[in-house]
Amino acid sequence: MEKPGHRCDIQVGQPLNSKPVPVQQQVQTVAQNTPTPAPTPAPTGPKPAVNPPHGEPWHNCAVKVGETLP
Repeated sequence: MEKPGHRCDIQVGQPLNSKPVPVQQQVQTVAQNTPTPAPTPAPTGPKPAVNPPHGEPWHNCAVKVGETLP
């Protein structure tokens, strides 16, 4: 999600009046700044009745947190 005033054609941290970065460098910058998703812990113990917070064991992204798990 873009923030107000964000310009994709300049590097993050540079003044907004900076010259645009060539397209090839923009793609490389995006690839370098993309975080790797943290692995979800393997479910252990008894399955809870309701969906726990994201990243917790037994979390199901298809179900809202706090709702009954299928």
